[in-house]
Amino acid sequence: MIGVYSSSFRLASLIYPSAMRTSIACIYALVRVADEIVDGTAADAGLTVSQQRQALDVLEREVEFALSTGFSSNLVVHAFAREARACGITADLTRPFFESMRVDLDEVNFDTDEQYQRYIYGSAEVIGLMCLCIFLKDNPCPPLQRQELEGAARALGAAFQKINFLRDYADDSTRLGRNYFPHVEGKLNEDSLGVIIADIEHDLAHARSGIDALPRRARYAVRSATALYKHLLEQLQAASVRDIEHRRFSLSTPTKLRLIGKELMPLSKATL
Repeated sequence: MIGVYSSSFRLASLIYPSAMRTSIACIYALVRVADEIVDGTAADAGLTVSQQRQALDVLEREVEFALSTGFSSNLVVHAFAREARACGITADLTRPFFESMRVDLDEVNFDTDEQYQRYIYGSAEVIGLMCLCIFLKDNPCPPLQRQELEGAARALGAAFQKINFLRDYADDSTRLGRNYFPHVEGKLNEDSLGVIIADIEHDLAHARSGIDALPRRARYAVRSATALYKHLLEQLQAASVRDIEHRRFSLSTPTKLRLIGKELMPLSKATL
């Protein structure tokens, strides 16, 4: 089912060891459920904004109950909580996530960098931190190294999210009424696009050292996902503002396979 929502995630996740892949999928599934509430599916089913907000509140309460007890009758929430409790994910990470999801229920137009960064933290950086908890569950590291890895995980999550904002700019700005970039006043232009891309490149550079320090199989999976996003960023960088304003950018399956294959070349079949 995950492949229906994200073929990129599915392809990169195949590199993880089986248990780690299952854990990552549990995080992804919960995130997708929340996304479906705020990104149109619930509205298409006839729910008002108030009802969507109520559905999101219910989901968050279910998550917090499951995190504290280890049980939920909601199978997605139950699976997430089981993995979260095993690796140390707490409500300190889920609360900012739901806070950012609530922002999407209204028209988004961030006026300040602070609003933008707060949204990025809750919608993306905490997901990077959750994944890191899973990567390190059976691979503990000293506190200082963990702190460095957390910074890198946040940077990578932020980079991925900002790339998604650019690739989805046409749909977000027209159908959903969302403008996530505070330095874009009404309309994207070459200058603001350059600022956005430079910011993303800075995040990717920060993340790179942390990726290299991850456990081996996690490292190659994250490298593969990063390669896909980096290539997508290169497409966006080469595109005109008009193209970004009118279409969604994506990678073909052959391109994804080529990029992932390149990242996996150092690994032998025996180690996979």
